[in-house]
Amino acid sequence: MVDLLPLPVLTSVQDGGFPSRDDRWALVERFIRDKGLANHQIKSFNDFLDKKLPKIVEEFKVVETEIKGLKIVLERLEVGWPRIKESDGSESLIYPMEARLRNATYSAPMYLTATLYVDDEPYVTETFYIGELPIMVKSKRCNLTRLKPGEYVKKFEDVQDFGGYFIINGSERVIISQEDLVADRPIYDKGDKPSVRYLAK
Repeated sequence: MVDLLPLPVLTSVQDGGFPSRDDRWALVERFIRDKGLANHQIKSFNDFLDKKLPKIVEEFKVVETEIKGLKIVLERLEVGWPRIKESDGSESLIYPMEARLRNATYSAPMYLTATLYVDDEPYVTETFYIGELPIMVKSKRCNLTRLKPGEYVKKFEDVQDFGGYFIINGSERVIISQEDLVADRPIYDKGDKPSVRYLAK
């Protein structure tokens, strides 16, 4: 449970000025305490699963062929839960610690459903396995999200782990995020000379 404390008082902003350095650090500390260090990474990956992947399928929805009257229409893309395939062909769910110990990639299968059209009439609909998608730890498709906090110990996981990283061939990998200023929006700051009180970038 997140301990919600009152927001820090930004005295310089109340006086009509810009936030001071101390004010900015107070906001950063509050954000990290409430949201955690990796919250933005997890939100971004969840957005990729919910919006970006379906948008990619939508952009390439109709696949024309060289045969007249024959086309393929992509219906939907589904992402499963992380699993591992054993040498005997059996499959089972995998958790992050097992992926680390077995030098495996913590990934989930992707399935694409498509319909074959002949002369604009649906002929057959099939669902295909199209590959594996690495899954971010603690994202909505991570197997840990289906556990209660008390069950983490059984899977050798730390309940306080922020997540926000991938496990590729047993190694933890992080995507380094970059801050990009908002396009076509003015950003105001204090001037850097006595003659310049404010700057607009």
